[in-house]
Order: sequence, then structure tokens, then C-alpha cells
Amino acid sequence: MANIDYLIAQKNVLEVGGPSGLIHSWYPRMNTVTFLNLPASMAVHHQGHNPPNTVRVYNGDASDSTPFIQNKLLRQFDCVITSHTLEHFANPIKALMCWSMALKSNGGIITIVPNKNECWDRVRPYTTIEHFVDDFNKNTQENDMTHLQESSCMLETRPTYYNDVGPANETRVIHHHVFSIETLKICHEMAGFKTLNCFISDTDKLQMVYIGQIQ
Repeated sequence: MANIDYLIAQKNVLEVGGPSGLIHSWYPRMNTVTFLNLPASMAVHHQGHNPPNTVRVYNGDASDSTPFIQNKLLRQFDCVITSHTLEHFANPIKALMCWSMALKSNGGIITIVPNKNECWDRVRPYTTIEHFVDDFNKNTQENDMTHLQESSCMLETRPTYYNDVGPANETRVIHHHVFSIETLKICHEMAGFKTLNCFISDTDKLQMVYIGQIQ
């Protein structure tokens, strides 16, 4: 997908919302990997088995600083990775700021989100940067249901979509936002990251990949 060894090889990595089957081949190259997963069942559709170099699996809402502080995850990691997770956050700029708290100086981030043109989100418009900023400024909470109907296109592959969401989005099934390459870059930059690369994978067009470094 990309040459990311300089960010993960023999490094201590935190994955938010994993382990991901999509990046299973990356884990053996890491020194250690720690997972921070949301309570309930967010992203279980792509979770795999914990790799042998797993240090620990924590549960907590990664949109908030609390699990990072309580579990002593601050400034502990060389890289944060996340796969098909950021689109499930109602307030992605805030979430990215929280994730940056886990990084050592000059730490990296690899964020993979779906390319809408290759999935059910194809019928939706891209979320504007103004919308992302408004969610941040209003401190939109993760039980936000604004995009429930808009993301009902997920019914294409998940007929139980409405039941799975629950009354307060507790399973975090909703795709709140649809990223373009430009908005994915800007959201990270607003959260304090320097963009190193942002692209759609040549080998798997579903994958939109952001690579950055904390400033």
C-alpha cells in the first residue's frame, strides 16, 4: 500500500480500533502494538486476532482524552495507526487531537479511511471542511445522530443497519463523514499533524491513506 516501514519497523505502535485484518501484514514488523478499542462493537466487521507482539488491549472512547490519561498512554508511542475507524467519529478533528497525545516527539500517524467511490458511501456528497470545523467548534458528541439517515446507504451490505446503530449510536456503526483526500489532509493538519503523503491506494482503490507526523 505504501512504504511505511520508517514509521512502524521496530517501533512501538498504538492502533485505535483494531486489530485490523486489512493491515495484518504490518504487525510482525512492529516492535510492539497496543490497541485502544471503543466499548461495545465498533468496527468488529474488520477486526482480526491480536498479534503475538500485542502489549495490551484497552477499551475506552478514543474521541476523548480520558482513556489516554487513565491508562498512561500519553507520549508513549512512535506511531498511531487506524483503519476504517475515523469515519465512525462524529468529531474527527477532536479525535485526532486526542490520538496525537499518545505520540512521542516527531511521532507518526497512518490513517486509513474508505474511498467513498468504492463503497456504499458513493451516493453521498463529500463532507465539507466547514462541516468538520463546525463539529469541532460545537464539540459534537459521539452519540450524534445527524447522519443516521444519510448513511443508511450502508443497508446495501448491512441490512440490520438501523438495529445495529442502537438508540444513541452506542455501537458507533454510523459513517458520520465522507472524506476526500483534501479534507482528510486538512483535518489532520488542524489536529497538529504535518502531511507526508495522502493518496488512494493503487492496489486497493477502497483504501484512502493519510501519512503524517506530529509537529
